[in-house]
Amino acid sequence: MIKGALMSHMKFLQDRKHYLTPAGKAYLHAAATILFLVAVGWSLEMFSWIPMILFFALISIAEIFYWYDV
Repeated sequence: MIKGALMSHMKFLQDRKHYLTPAGKAYLHAAATILFLVAVGWSLEMFSWIPMILFFALISIAEIFYWYDV
């Protein structure tokens, strides 16, 4: 189940990468990563997944600013 979610996440990113600027790609990647983590946390019924999502959201935002100079 997790592998299927990861594959659909990557397919989603690959389908849209041709239409976006680098900053748009970074924002889309951050949003898709957060949604993926929500789905994984929900499917595993983890009650401590909210701090994990916030942590990865901060990493994704830092990645946007570091790689794309937004």
